[in-house]
Amino acid sequence: MRFQELDYIALSLLGAGYAGLGYPACINGNNFSYRKSLFYQVGGFSGIEHIKSSDDDLLLDKFVTQSDKKIVYCRNKDAIVETAPAHTTRELLNQRARWASKVFNYKRLSYTILLVGVFLFNLFLCFFPLIALLLPQAHWFILGVLFCKIVVEGSFILPRLKGLNRLALLYSFFILELFHARFIVYIGFAGISGNFQWKPAVKKAIIKTKEVKETSSL
Repeated sequence: MRFQELDYIALSLLGAGYAGLGYPACINGNNFSYRKSLFYQVGGFSGIEHIKSSDDDLLLDKFVTQSDKKIVYCRNKDAIVETAPAHTTRELLNQRARWASKVFNYKRLSYTILLVGVFLFNLFLCFFPLIALLLPQAHWFILGVLFCKIVVEGSFILPRLKGLNRLALLYSFFILELFHARFIVYIGFAGISGNFQWKPAVKKAIIKTKEVKETSSL
């Protein structure tokens, strides 16, 4: 649960950072507001309705590429929205793979290249144990890269943890850094290969509702 909370905080920070740089790129669908006129101006979800997931990010992508409206990140604490977490590791991996599946559906090639670059960097990190075994002289290089990664990500997330009064998560941050790269690589491969389900819990609820309606009609 702590890993999930940290990951979600980091994703929200990325969204805020991109928007602040004038390059809105990711959004949380549970806290995303826009004008109805803008929605109709870009044709709503047309063109992305066939994609299994991440209609929120892809709709934002349409806003950026098909309009000149300014997109901002709301930093007011009163705008914070709570969302239910995945309850098992399997649900979490499925959810994140679903989120990662849209990487090649963005209209902005630059953002796709950025995401692929992040994936390749984490894939490189996964090979560090093998590199250290085959090239003992590379130990200092490996430790340097890992140290820089932890410092940069830690300084990035620390102010947000303070603002949310969740500094207790900082201890977990250092532990979770040990396998975060493997997590990124797994969900990347799973998302691209389509090895995930669309919200299993929601799907079951829809099927159950249909069964109840069919029974009632009989």
